[in-house]
Amino acid sequence: MQLAQPARSLAKSAVQALVRVLAGRPATRGLLNAYYNGLSPDSKAAFHRRFAEIFLEHDPRLVRGEWVILFMGSSIHLPLRPEQARLDWAAAVSILGHETEIKSTYEFLLGAPSSIDVFLDVGANYGTHSMLFASRGVKTIAFEPNPQCLSFCEAVCELNRFEIRRERVAIGDHDGRLNLVFPDGETWLGTLVPKVADRLAETHGRLITESVELTTLDRFADGLQGRRVLLKIDVEGGEIAVLKGAARTLEQVQPVVIFETNDVAARADLWALLNDRGYRLFDLPFYGERSAAPLDSAEFFNRATTNFIALPRAEATKATSS
Repeated sequence: MQLAQPARSLAKSAVQALVRVLAGRPATRGLLNAYYNGLSPDSKAAFHRRFAEIFLEHDPRLVRGEWVILFMGSSIHLPLRPEQARLDWAAAVSILGHETEIKSTYEFLLGAPSSIDVFLDVGANYGTHSMLFASRGVKTIAFEPNPQCLSFCEAVCELNRFEIRRERVAIGDHDGRLNLVFPDGETWLGTLVPKVADRLAETHGRLITESVELTTLDRFADGLQGRRVLLKIDVEGGEIAVLKGAARTLEQVQPVVIFETNDVAARADLWALLNDRGYRLFDLPFYGERSAAPLDSAEFFNRATTNFIALPRAEATKATSS
């Protein structure tokens, strides 16, 4: 017999309250942390959906301490601070629990015989993707123009002695300055694209605008030739501009590209740009020869999912024919 909606809501609130107590107190946090690290990727995703928002912005119920996650055998220590409880806790459970199809692909690429040498994190936000690569000793460059996002990454680097090169610039198709727009209190939704900013205004209300430095990825291409490079792009509608400004990088370095595209109308341009440069697109998660065939244009245009991987054609052919 199914519970009525009020009863389900009450049960959900009770479980969230229990997890908040367990996570908030040092005496019980370790037990919860050990339980979390034993979960499967799907269960970590469910944990993130249910419990990421259980603390307030400034919440004394979260006693200062750490949360530890395990990635490919490496421990990553994450700060938990009552003065920014909501951010710290949400980040701690999102690093492995959010977009698990991307994280599983990272594990495959890092575990492959030809592993990743350099990780370029365009739209790094709080640096949660960069931390995974830094924990594996991979050279990592995080591009994030919003200074409000940097303190968490800096705290994690200090706690773990990670070396992440942080560039306070936006990445696009030219040099100059542009307005970065993001909802108040939700810096992870920052965009440089006016039509995306208009949609954010409709759905989130008050927006904050900051003028930021803009440059191209090609400015950072020197020294990458011959390296195994992974380029991750999450820029809320600015994917085309990033790739146009990476023309030399795509041609000479031929990085693997993982990107997000929420705007279905923009996918034709993305397809044309990547296809012209010899890339083939796949769904995520990607596991080489265990993955499905490359997407054709119609499949890419009509996918309900938003995250994809693009491989140089020769590499894609080798991966799917092994």
